[in-house]
Amino acid sequence: MGARMNIAESRISGVYEVNVPAAYLDERGTLFRLFDAQIFEENGIRVQWQQVTYQFTKAKNVIRGLYTQLPPHTEMKLVSILSGMVFWVVVDLRKNSDTFGEWHGVTLSPTSIKGLVIERGFAHGCLSLTGDCQVIICADNYYSEADGVGIAWNDPELNVAWPDVDGDLIISDTHKAYPSFALFRETYRGI
Repeated sequence: MGARMNIAESRISGVYEVNVPAAYLDERGTLFRLFDAQIFEENGIRVQWQQVTYQFTKAKNVIRGLYTQLPPHTEMKLVSILSGMVFWVVVDLRKNSDTFGEWHGVTLSPTSIKGLVIERGFAHGCLSLTGDCQVIICADNYYSEADGVGIAWNDPELNVAWPDVDGDLIISDTHKAYPSFALFRETYRGI
């Protein structure tokens, strides 16, 4: 099936950017592969997906996260964008990691970087840069509401450089109430 996907590790170990060239592009549309176990394994990523979630964000300027799950429900994820444009952020929460508390952000769009692979132990957040964003999220573990934990998206210690937006941000009351990174660190010491 056409051109091969390219998987490149980011500056934070355990976070990989996935570029997937269109295998077929014609007047009907585009066809590309979001996951290929053989190529992932060639890059040292062995995974068996347990859940696939579809996320649709209707409006521009929607903030989600930062969110993670605690053991035993931590998740490796593959985040792939189908339409729109989002700024996806991950924060390293792994105990004893050299990059604990550091973040990596990337703009995902169907015409540039199409996906991220994130090992277990990271918090996730995103900002819709356009309306009508469609994202597919594969996870290697099951969702557990009881083990879910949030961290304030705008925590000053994490200092995530979110893109500037024109207009007001849209954020749920639940996500607005997420506590600080300092409280997360004090309570859990990491994942």
